Amino acid sequence: MTKAKSPPPEGSSPQKRELLFPGRPSFLTTLVGIGRACVGLFMGGLIVLGAMSYYDHNPLVARQLAFQGKQVHDFMRAPFKPESRGVAAVGTATSGAASADGSISAQGQKIFQSHSCYACHGRNGAGTPMAPRLAGIGSKYTPEQLLNLFNHPSPAMDSGGMPHFQFHADDVNALIAYLDSQH
Repeated sequence: MTKAKSPPPEGSSPQKRELLFPGRPSFLTTLVGIGRACVGLFMGGLIVLGAMSYYDHNPLVARQLAFQGKQVHDFMRAPFKPESRGVAAVGTATSGAASADGSISAQGQKIFQSHSCYACHGRNGAGTPMAPRLAGIGSKYTPEQLLNLFNHPSPAMDSGGMPHFQFHADDVNALIAYLDSQH
């Protein structure tokens, strides 16, 4: 004895679709399947990228980030010291005169800090794994050589990611005075 099939409810479109496209899934079912596949691929890609970033660490970058994190922590714990007014603008020619606070070395320190040189070269130009030591650089290069290096960076400086600065001779003299006082 075979069971008779019950009639489909009124307005049922699967039978109409079956008559037009026998054996083929509906368009909506196909779109849902494609959407699920795309979401699955996207999530799988995120998992793979996350795993790669977890296992692929550059020790130089990690050391530099730890150093910068310590600097930020120390800075945030230090008491607030407002800047004094009337100091010559940083990065501009000081016409060979000492800065407004009485020291060309202090002007060099302001230039060093305002251009974030410490981020790569370390506090007081002590050097890091990412960039060379600058403290005492006046004994290695003349002010003219350094001015030329700033205005025309070497390929090594470019490949290391050093930004291009356009300093005046007085700015370089101030930087040398500051860096020479740090060793």
